Amino acid sequence: MKRLIVAAMIFATLLRVARADEGKFTSTISPEDLAATGLAGLTPAQLARLNALVEDYKSGALATARRATDDALAAKQAAEVQTARAEAQAAAARADAMKAETARAEAAKAEAARADAAKSAQAAGILARAKSLLKPRTPAAEVAAIESSLPGKFRGWAPHQVFVLANGQRWQETNGESYYSPAVENPKVLIVPAAIAGFWLRFPDLDVQVRVALLGDN
Repeated sequence: MKRLIVAAMIFATLLRVARADEGKFTSTISPEDLAATGLAGLTPAQLARLNALVEDYKSGALATARRATDDALAAKQAAEVQTARAEAQAAAARADAMKAETARAEAAKAEAARADAAKSAQAAGILARAKSLLKPRTPAAEVAAIESSLPGKFRGWAPHQVFVLANGQRWQETNGESYYSPAVENPKVLIVPAAIAGFWLRFPDLDVQVRVALLGDN
């Protein structure tokens, strides 16, 4: 029984050594390749050193590969972040441009409305002035008919003659006309507004009238 246990222990040890050797670089090389590369003549210690160097190289290469992979992943993520940021900035710029364009359109619309209003107001003013020019003129003075008399003897009038009435008012002939009549003592007169402008000085008893303008009172 003891012999069986010892044999099992020896077999397990040899199996572990064999499995360990399977991972060695030199254990993967055929005897022909070992001979062709000159490795067949190496001592066990030299082979162990060679295997150790290969393992170190493999470990370094793997680490470098891992670092390269990590760097590439980090660069990709940074590029994605940069792309997303650029897209967001572009979208914000487009939104600002749309807002500016809308503001310009609103300003142009408001300016056009103000221009239209100004034109309408100007047209209304011109129309009002035209209408006022078409209306009959208001008499120079809105007064009721004035009754008075012309003191002294009246024999007519000459162009631009001044009539001094009994009430003190002074009226001047404006048409540049003349009129002659037999002498009349203190004839009655009537001052009435003309239809368009100015006034008429009427002599009811003589059935004549003359256009006059008020100069003032004495």
